[in-house]
Amino acid sequence: MLGIPLYILAEVLLVMTLDLLAFVFVFRAYLKTKRKSALVFSFAWLSDFLTILFAGFNMYVLNSFFIALFGALITYGILIFLEEEKETLPLTQVQKATVLPPLFVIYLVLLKNYAGINEWTLIVGGSWFLAGGFLIFAGIFLRNLVNVYEKSVRYLYYGFVLFGLHLLPYPFFAREEWYAPIGLTASTVLIVFLTTTMIRLVLSPRFTKLYEIPAESKARKIDLKPGVLIVNQNEYKQLELKLKDMPALAFLRNITNVPEKWEYFFVTTVTKDGSQKVVSPTDLAKITELTYRYLKAAADTNTPGIVIIDCLEYLLVYNEPTSVMKFLTKLRDLILVHKATLILVAEKSALGDKNWALLTKLLGG
Repeated sequence: MLGIPLYILAEVLLVMTLDLLAFVFVFRAYLKTKRKSALVFSFAWLSDFLTILFAGFNMYVLNSFFIALFGALITYGILIFLEEEKETLPLTQVQKATVLPPLFVIYLVLLKNYAGINEWTLIVGGSWFLAGGFLIFAGIFLRNLVNVYEKSVRYLYYGFVLFGLHLLPYPFFAREEWYAPIGLTASTVLIVFLTTTMIRLVLSPRFTKLYEIPAESKARKIDLKPGVLIVNQNEYKQLELKLKDMPALAFLRNITNVPEKWEYFFVTTVTKDGSQKVVSPTDLAKITELTYRYLKAAADTNTPGIVIIDCLEYLLVYNEPTSVMKFLTKLRDLILVHKATLILVAEKSALGDKNWALLTKLLGG
């Protein structure tokens, strides 16, 4: 690395330091949570560290191998992350990845016309294109978790897409003197952004443990029988006052004056804008997963699990009645297994006789 300008050396050392810090913090998150995604992400940052290290010694084969490995590990980690969060990857997003092979051929043709094809351009061009392409799609895949992880995932989505795009010009201009300070500075800014954002993500309570039951609520007891309780709006208002100091999980349409100790989600089709947590009425699987995590946390702390659904009619508007009934039946089973209580707010007049009869039969209300 002798002869390198000091400002470039400083940027290189900064990137390598951040890569190592990301490796350490994300790996520690894996040791704490045993989430496989954190393990894969940690080794991705170690791969980026080795990418920079071997570039400094002009070992372009190893440099190319580790940048490709970085892109692959980030993408693999995100796919595992989606699986851990029980988030289904839309088929349309997977289909878009089929553009990579023809784009790769076009990329090589352009590279040949600009710099010629030799051992260096073939190895570097191929690996950096694959890394860039994988990172772009990794960011696109990650976007599916924006509604759960809010700003951290949104920033990572933009960051990985931009980083992937940033890698693509490297094989064309890497040997141009004017490109080194521009490319390295852009890389440094993006790495600073990505590493700090990912560290914040894996250290967040939602990643390490979705629900943290308040200590003062763990030993609290309440006279509420386990099982399913179907109530109307008037009965629900009375229960709300009774349960205001309990760490309940609620899925609501009306989010004004929600008890402070409740963990609640706004059920809406509107794209989330701000800090409020939302869940789509069509994403019944997500509601089930959120309920499961809450019930597990409640059971682990010997706290009475209380789940409230005050949006049944809204769910029926956006889903087939049979799908909603299957969803509620599964929810009932989770409630019974964890000896918790499900409070379902419903009006017979709004559901109709047929749906009401089916509801009370399935849930035992």
